[in-house]
Amino acid sequence: RAQTEEATQPDPTTMEIDSSTPSSSNGNKDASSSLSSRKRRFEETAETVEKKIVAGPNGEQRRKAVCKFWHKKKKFGFVTLQDTEEEVYVHKTQIKTFPLMLNEGDSCVLSAIRNDKGKLAAVDVHVDGCELANAEAGKMRALKKIAEMKQDKPPAFSFKFSSESTLDSKEKIAKAVSDYEMKITPWMCSWLKKNQVPREVKKVCQLLQRELERAAQDTAVDSEEFMSIVSNMGDIVSDQLMKRKQARLAVSDSLKNKHRRLEKQVARASEAQAGGDPSSASENKGDASSAQKGSAGATDQKMTRLQGLKGQGPVEALKAIINEFGPLSKKHLSAIYQKVTGAGFKATHGVPVTHILRENNTTFKLSRDKEWSVVSS
Repeated sequence: RAQTEEATQPDPTTMEIDSSTPSSSNGNKDASSSLSSRKRRFEETAETVEKKIVAGPNGEQRRKAVCKFWHKKKKFGFVTLQDTEEEVYVHKTQIKTFPLMLNEGDSCVLSAIRNDKGKLAAVDVHVDGCELANAEAGKMRALKKIAEMKQDKPPAFSFKFSSESTLDSKEKIAKAVSDYEMKITPWMCSWLKKNQVPREVKKVCQLLQRELERAAQDTAVDSEEFMSIVSNMGDIVSDQLMKRKQARLAVSDSLKNKHRRLEKQVARASEAQAGGDPSSASENKGDASSAQKGSAGATDQKMTRLQGLKGQGPVEALKAIINEFGPLSKKHLSAIYQKVTGAGFKATHGVPVTHILRENNTTFKLSRDKEWSVVSS
């Protein structure tokens, strides 16, 4: 009996092998199936898409449709084909025009395909009356927006008198100024730094409120004379803000151009130091390149005179760079030091450039343009 039981019991080693084999094979099957599905989903070529396109009744591949529904939050919707009146699913990623969305009633041109579920889905959707959403069109829209922002005028100040109100004249003026503050804040955020906006808005509104309260002492708030004063004050404030905005934008443009010129000088100097002298490479490019060669040569001479920076202290090194190149920002000071010495300023001296500049405020001074210069003795 014991011999028969031993014979009928399976070997434990074979049990472990048998039990482990199906699980590993299932895991491999699941991994291979997931990879294959990803390849089918994400690596589908244009040829396979063309094969899946559902043509219209007359064989046309590009078909007209009208938007029936669009979910703005989830960025998908449905359109109705004009030839067969079938509903087609549309996703934001398949819209090739700007903006990447549809509105109910918009007409568009698309290609319809059958998805994995056998339902119609739209690809290569072009909305009528919209421009293509490519990189060049995006740049043009950004430039247009900047131009509109430069010409955009500030909101007008308005003072509405109500005979039913129980507020006195000062409270009415304060309420009108606070409403104007809420209007003018987002407008100033479009061209001024956000940390400077509250201070500037407060200054403008306090001046406006003080002048209106002074005028309310001499004339009644509900009179025509006071309303004319209000309109004149609003025009004066708008003109002053517009001039301030144009001056600010002009200064920012000039600073950007200056930084670009300096970056080009540093790049040319680094190329010259590495052995690729840009002046010798552009000898036969006419008079247009002669000025560039002259500036590159001048920058090369400056960089050559700064070869002993690594052996100097941090203050002396920064003074030498500023004396050669003129007032510079901390970013350009660090860049020039690294180009000349081949090592970073902090790695060499153990402290950043900003720390040295601010600790030695008797030697260096910061201008309004955020550029550091040497204090003349």
